[in-house]
Amino acid sequence: MSPAQATFYHLGVALAIGLLIGIERGWSERDEQEGTRMAGVRTFALIGLLGGAATLVGPPLGTWLAA
Repeated sequence: MSPAQATFYHLGVALAIGLLIGIERGWSERDEQEGTRMAGVRTFALIGLLGGAATLVGPPLGTWLAA
């Protein structure tokens, strides 16, 4: 596996984890009113992808950036 493939694999795993958490959260809050739900699939997918990207750029740029 090349480094580029490994990068896409790790980002894909982070995205998939975020999607699963978002799906579970959306499913558990499906009975709530429309304006009371806080975060769903899109929000958790973006957070997971952002966390995966921060982890990838952390070692070259310093660990303070990932925090």
